[in-house]
Amino acid sequence: MVASFLTGCESVSYYGQAVRGQASLLLARRSIEAVIDDRQTEPAVREALRRAGALRDYARRELALPVGGRYADYVRLDRDAVVYNVFAAPRFSTAPIAWCYPIAGCVNYRGYFALADA
Repeated sequence: MVASFLTGCESVSYYGQAVRGQASLLLARRSIEAVIDDRQTEPAVREALRRAGALRDYARRELALPVGGRYADYVRLDRDAVVYNVFAAPRFSTAPIAWCYPIAGCVNYRGYFALADA
């Protein structure tokens, strides 16, 4: 039954890469404060994270935006992007193809954590 649920909208391999990719981000994340305080952090990364923190504080304080836990963690990547989104349309059409997922619902793209998979 679980296999039929997973293959109803997408392949098991697609879900596998999505779960592995998301898990790798969650396991590798560090708080921005810890990265800034780490003596091994490159100065340019440290400065960029300080600026991001200042912008986050400004959004909360001056704009009254609910920042919550957003932009509080950092992950150093060994690739150019966090995720590669693929958009597609049928031949001779501009109407996007929708892919449906059990939790996210239907969206007009597929996300991949490796460029070769995308």
